[in-house]
Amino acid sequence: MDETKVWKYGYKALFNGATYYDDNEFPYNLPSKGNIWSDWTEAPNQPLLADNKACGAGGLHIHLKPSFQYAHSGCSLWLARYLATDMLGGNLDKVRLRRLQLCRIPLKSFLHMMRRGQFIGAYLIGANLRGANLEGANLRDANLEGANLRGANLEGANLRDANLIGAHLIGANLEGANLRGAYLIGAHLRGAILTDGTEWNVNTDMDVFTGKPRE
Repeated sequence: MDETKVWKYGYKALFNGATYYDDNEFPYNLPSKGNIWSDWTEAPNQPLLADNKACGAGGLHIHLKPSFQYAHSGCSLWLARYLATDMLGGNLDKVRLRRLQLCRIPLKSFLHMMRRGQFIGAYLIGANLRGANLEGANLRDANLEGANLRGANLEGANLRDANLIGAHLIGANLEGANLRGAYLIGAHLRGAILTDGTEWNVNTDMDVFTGKPRE
């Protein structure tokens, strides 16, 4: 098999179809009506030769795991694809590309990916998951600092060692969830459902059941 013709995949966070750096907008091509994948978006000022650098100018950056790192507040996550010949450089976390194509990730698929464990260790700071059905989701080691999980169904979810610092968990269902080792410092837990089945040997400065600061 010719490896140069095998699709490779990653994830790109965009705000209204664009990224912003130093107040400069860079729009990406999005799928047109009836098409799953977009036209190619090409990096401006790209180098002639690959330099094996994951960061730097002259390339389009994507993460290999779902991530909102460096993303604008309110971003949406897109599936990206590329070919080996499009790579300028990369590491275990992200790659830098000459060009890429994008595919929309519907909310239903997004939540399904979480339940299947594709978000283990994911970078989801500030993600808006209000009211989401994440029953049984595997979010172990995920960074959910400041995430909006108000009213979310996290029954039986694996949140072991997750970073939930400042997360909004008001009214969330955490029945039977695994919160061992999770960081809940400053988390908002008022009205959250935590039962005897919830494993909650957590790191927190709040009373888990009242959501109030410890005396």
